[in-house]
Amino acid sequence: MHAMTDLRTARDLLARPDYPRVMNDERHAVDEINKALRKMRDAAIDDGKNVDDRMPPDARWRPEDRFHQAKVLLDKARQDATHHEDDPYLRSLQRDIVHHIDEARRAIDYAVSDALR
Repeated sequence: MHAMTDLRTARDLLARPDYPRVMNDERHAVDEINKALRKMRDAAIDDGKNVDDRMPPDARWRPEDRFHQAKVLLDKARQDATHHEDDPYLRSLQRDIVHHIDEARRAIDYAVSDALR
């Protein structure tokens, strides 16, 4: 459940495409986070919250602050999602979840790179 909360918070930090150069990167990261959340729900570790619910973003945060915090949360979610799993089906879902988290993090790295151009 901690991983889901971290992913939701990271998504909410990124679901604010306010800088045209990085909008596509942010959208890609949000899409990957949503895919990871759906896989977690499939793995029956759902906490009952709607995966598509969003908290309003804090308008005071600068894009680079949001990106940094989102990466920290993705790293925490990845660590939580990589616990030992005996069930082969759940291991497969776990691999998918980690893949989507890694893709979201990569999209944030692209956003940072694009913002610096």
